[in-house]
Amino acid sequence: MRRYLLLDDPALVSEAQQERFKQFNVDRAELERLSPEARAERLDTAFVQKLDMLAEQDQEGGHWHRLKSVGETASAKLGEVSQQTEGELRSCCAQIREISADRILDDAWTPAATMNTLAREVAQAKSEIDAKVAAVVAQIESGDFWADLLSKAGPDAAPELSPYEQRYVLIKFRGPGGPLSSGAMDELAQNVARLRAEADLGRDSRFRSEMDAHAAEIKRTYGGWDKLLTRKDKDFEAARDRTVATFNEYVDKSRALLIRGALYDIGVALGRAADNLRGSYRNIESSAGRLATELEEKARRFEYDGGPDAQANEFVLDVEVLQHPNGRDRFWGWYYEDQVATRPESSDQGEVLEAVREALRPKYDEQGRAIRRTAREMISDVEQSLIGAAARFLTKPILGDPDSDDPFERQGLRLDDALALEAKYYGLTTEKVGAAPRDALGSQSPLSPSALWQLEPVKRYVRRKIETALSKAQPLTRFHPEAKSMINHADMLLIGLHAQLSGGDFSAMLDEATYGKSANVIEDWDDPDRIVLYRSILGVPVYCFPHVNEEMKAAYRRYQSKSDKGWPLHIDFAFEGLNDLDPEDAKRHKAAEAERLKVGLTAIALGAARGAVVSKDGIFALELESGQSVMLAASLTDAATRLLHLEDDKPAVYDLAVAPLVADARKVGAEKALAAEAKSATESWKKRCVSLELMDTRDAAEEREYQALREATKLLA
Repeated sequence: MRRYLLLDDPALVSEAQQERFKQFNVDRAELERLSPEARAERLDTAFVQKLDMLAEQDQEGGHWHRLKSVGETASAKLGEVSQQTEGELRSCCAQIREISADRILDDAWTPAATMNTLAREVAQAKSEIDAKVAAVVAQIESGDFWADLLSKAGPDAAPELSPYEQRYVLIKFRGPGGPLSSGAMDELAQNVARLRAEADLGRDSRFRSEMDAHAAEIKRTYGGWDKLLTRKDKDFEAARDRTVATFNEYVDKSRALLIRGALYDIGVALGRAADNLRGSYRNIESSAGRLATELEEKARRFEYDGGPDAQANEFVLDVEVLQHPNGRDRFWGWYYEDQVATRPESSDQGEVLEAVREALRPKYDEQGRAIRRTAREMISDVEQSLIGAAARFLTKPILGDPDSDDPFERQGLRLDDALALEAKYYGLTTEKVGAAPRDALGSQSPLSPSALWQLEPVKRYVRRKIETALSKAQPLTRFHPEAKSMINHADMLLIGLHAQLSGGDFSAMLDEATYGKSANVIEDWDDPDRIVLYRSILGVPVYCFPHVNEEMKAAYRRYQSKSDKGWPLHIDFAFEGLNDLDPEDAKRHKAAEAERLKVGLTAIALGAARGAVVSKDGIFALELESGQSVMLAASLTDAATRLLHLEDDKPAVYDLAVAPLVADARKVGAEKALAAEAKSATESWKKRCVSLELMDTRDAAEEREYQALREATKLLA
């Protein structure tokens, strides 16, 4: 942005030249006193003075030197387009035909028919020219005309103009002596006004009066004495020639009026569009400092964390390549200066010019009215276009091109190459503290990763980088002392490594860093851009880790109970409702459930002994004193569970009929009478269980009954 729009790139404008720019600066207070038109001219004049100074100081063949010829080549190109347009307009006017002397044979000729034909031909030509002018003006207003012209207005070697040159040319075009200057347009307007008066075909026009006079003279001179004596009607022929000359003169004027009028309309549209473009450039220039600062801050933030859509920092424990060891800074700016900016194609300004053209192109609302956009909006358009261009330009060298036949282009930036470059960049930051990447790299750029791998400092750096990543690959390894002695576990290091990284110097550094750590490389690892280091301690249940089963459990349960949690508790949303994995908790829960079921079964047994619980058609039912029944379930265990649930479902029934049974059931272990009372029911259940067990086959209902009786007798044993 600074290079192509803000005239603030040290590579193009030196500090000394920036200092000299101050002589052309415009005082803000002075600008505020000027009219909008004068203010615009003052700013454009200052811009031209700056570029003229750069052109004078630049050497032959330099970036700014060609400004001396750009104005001429652009004017010539505009002249060619104007001549082409004028030729097309002349073709439209060809239907306005002249007359010859053969059209006037005798004194019977009258001008009315000839002039009416001329009027029709002029009207038809004007209709075609108006359509042509409307198409050209529409092209101009859409921005296509200037975009196309300025893309080929420079010298033949490099015809596309930079944004600075475009603004420079537009100012020259509209300035004194320019093809679109106010003076040139005024002169053309005066010419059109004169032709409009002279080529008037109206009823009371001078042209009609002259043609009527010529017709009268033709009538008067036809058949005079000279024809009788010499057989040549000289006076008639002279009058006829004057008539033809007058008519054809008006034909030329009519053609010229249509052509000059059309060129004037096109010139006005060109001037208006040029002024709009100049205004857009001035708007950008007026906000240059602030906008450049904002853009640089955005760029720094992208370099720091890659932005919201980046793959960088995907996990907290990630260790990236091209990242400073402090974890806060990244070396992508260094990589750009070293590996990208040095590419020949990076100096191609075509993408930038296209972005600028699209950003400065007029925009219209739904009603077709031109939208006045701010400098921020235009800069935002340029920014988005440049980001898209940069993404297209950088995708192949970094991410690779899967469709390429070249294996190096297919893989893009290799992880081991990036590590070698990172090692060198880090070394330069320590050697040349505070130096800009371009200055620190100097003539060493572009660096060769294969050559860097031959350097011992690079190898040491890579080994330390791998060791840093390994230090993060540590699971929760503190066991409960008693658990550690009871569990056989396998401690190993799993490494996900792509085949293209399994050989060479990088692989050697990986072997050194993982020596003695039981490293196992996962075969067929398909990601060449990521190495996974996974410390695996197999066979150790999670509850054996005190950090998990003590401190973390309390915090986990506290947040799990909240309906609106500020953050998820698991990486995978499906695990949010996962039950606790602590077996002790599970045992306690299971024991409580078994104890509750035992109480329910004992209550059923006591109820059966007292006649309060009976079987009706194979379904256990609770008999009330009122003679009514509450159906429980066919299965014994289900009936016991249903009996206890009556406390919530039918509390009045529970208090009347169930609560006494439950109270006695809890006393069975302490009172022999109650135990004997319950035993009679359990004995009958055992007998029924034996009879079911001795059956050769059991249907589904009998199987469910058998399983329920087995569970009940176990609990009550």
